[in-house]
Amino acid sequence: MSKTKYPRLAHFLVTWSLLLPKTTLGFTSREVNKTLNMEKERDALLEFKRGLKDDFGHLSTWGDDEDKKECCKWKGIEWDKRTGRVIVLDLHNEVSCPGRACFSPILTGKLSPSLLELQHLSYLDLSLNAFENSEILRFIGSFKRLQYLNLSSCYFSGEIPAQFQNLSSLRILDLGNNYLIVKDLVWLSHISSLEFLSLAGNDFQASNWFREITKVPSLKELDLSVGNKLTERIPAWIGTELIKLRILSLRFNKFYGSIPSIICQLQFLHILDLSANGLSGKIPQCLKKFTLLRQENGSGESMDFQVRYDYIPRSYLYIGDLLIQWKNQESEYRNPLLYLNWLECVGLVKQQLIRKNSIKHSIDISSYSGNAQLCGPPSPRIDRDSNTNSQEHDDDEDFPYLEFYISMVLGFIVAFWGFLGCLIVNRSWRNAYFTFLTDMNSWLYSTSRVCSARLKGMLRNY
Repeated sequence: MSKTKYPRLAHFLVTWSLLLPKTTLGFTSREVNKTLNMEKERDALLEFKRGLKDDFGHLSTWGDDEDKKECCKWKGIEWDKRTGRVIVLDLHNEVSCPGRACFSPILTGKLSPSLLELQHLSYLDLSLNAFENSEILRFIGSFKRLQYLNLSSCYFSGEIPAQFQNLSSLRILDLGNNYLIVKDLVWLSHISSLEFLSLAGNDFQASNWFREITKVPSLKELDLSVGNKLTERIPAWIGTELIKLRILSLRFNKFYGSIPSIICQLQFLHILDLSANGLSGKIPQCLKKFTLLRQENGSGESMDFQVRYDYIPRSYLYIGDLLIQWKNQESEYRNPLLYLNWLECVGLVKQQLIRKNSIKHSIDISSYSGNAQLCGPPSPRIDRDSNTNSQEHDDDEDFPYLEFYISMVLGFIVAFWGFLGCLIVNRSWRNAYFTFLTDMNSWLYSTSRVCSARLKGMLRNY
């Protein structure tokens, strides 16, 4: 028994003694690499800070001081605890409005290329700052691990760098509300995993934008609203190529024509906003598939919900108020029955479109003349206070403003020239009038001299 037992024990001890130094050495080497990585990327972040103007102390926790050396506690930074690499850089501006005035601690200055050291970044948010008159730096296209990139409202100008095609892991891209010139979207087709895209509020000059966007079938949210000046019909491919869309916003452009019925194939759609365009014609009959629902509490409050892209949540706030301008009449509805089962918001405000029974209101039946097929008869009148909470019209809503101003101007002309004509024609009236003016001038002059002398005397005595 001793011959078999002790050799096995000896073999185990020898093997363990050989593995222990290797394991210990591995742990030590990993810790050394982690420390070196943190020091290297810490220096890169400090160099990045030196290029910025931080007038409000947004980056006050960053520094070389003794109490700031622990970089894992820096504001807006998240580190990978295993490798010591920066994975999140979130410096978006947070606007606060404690009273009537709003406070915005923005960052200004230049973006340093020292950020290139942060090659493990997966999340970069610099939104709502003021990098004025600066172009988007090309080196941002080198962050191949990026999944979230938000550069909205940063005063960026120029063209979108072609290097963005290297961001193959990107899932959320927000470049909205800048001064960017969008000449082409060729780079977009290389980001096959993209789920959210916002180019709202830029100068959209791309002619092939629809062809490139269809190459990203993974899109769940597309925002091309406000100022892009897209002048064409709403493309039918939206309903066939981008079937995963949850939110589609094309508002404040120059789309014309009717809404294509194929858009009803977007079965996962939550929000459809086509407001402030030049649309006309009938709303597709297929929208009947969506069931109109009231707000459960009937309070007329804003609708707030979240759309999640795995680990990155995005919040949305849609106001339930609706402003309708219809044949020179304007009404506001604060609970307008526009909450749908899957299609939660439909934005067709300021269009030439009204859906049958979609709004409970009391517009006169004559407003529907010539549109019987489009609108049908109006719905029964509903108590405004308990249901629609529509805005009460002022008593002077129908006041004849134009006639009032015309009569006022005519009255002034007649009175002025009537008085002046009498002075010109009648010499005695003219002499009396000018004598009166002379006497009044003499009286005012003498009175002012007397008052002035009295005031000077009172000041001397004082």
